[in-house]
Amino acid sequence: MHWFDLDRFWPEVGRALKPKGVFASYCYSWHEVNPSVDAVTKSSIRDFIEPYWSAHNRLAWDGYRSIEFPFDRLETPEFEIENLSGLNQYLDYKSTWSVSDRCLKEHGEAWWKDAAKLIGEA
Repeated sequence: MHWFDLDRFWPEVGRALKPKGVFASYCYSWHEVNPSVDAVTKSSIRDFIEPYWSAHNRLAWDGYRSIEFPFDRLETPEFEIENLSGLNQYLDYKSTWSVSDRCLKEHGEAWWKDAAKLIGEA
């Protein structure tokens, strides 16, 4: 939803939504592994790539709280997805982000390899 032209999107949602219907939206954001991995991931990857993210991503990072919805908000419970992948899969996932690709192209693979090593040691 953080990529939509909301001025055009909301009228279409209102048109298509049935009476008493519910519009729901969610997004993924930063995730957690454990305090030591999270700290190293933040300092070695997140802080490095954050300036390369589009401003639109900030809407997702705050859980869409800053978007003005033209509908009544419903409080929803927090939920989480648990993934039991290993370190290689964790890093492979992060490398699929378009922002990671941009940083790899601009800065080469050294920063990524250094980050992977630090995360592996955490």
